[in-house]
Amino acid sequence: MTHSPPAERNGSRDFDFFLGSWRTHHRRLVKRLAGCTEWAEFDGLTVTCPLLGGAGNIDDNVINLPD
Repeated sequence: MTHSPPAERNGSRDFDFFLGSWRTHHRRLVKRLAGCTEWAEFDGLTVTCPLLGGAGNIDDNVINLPD
């Protein structure tokens, strides 16, 4: 019985599950680098599209900041 070697994978499609439009929820410190522990929370939208024939992805983010 002869076994074929496994097909080589380059990993270029490993993150295709990110592709599409996603509602997102963000949070950030109210005052950064000041010892603050209070978080501001806000929603957004992320749209992820393939680049270079699927060799990479790019994200476009719309962030609805509270201010």
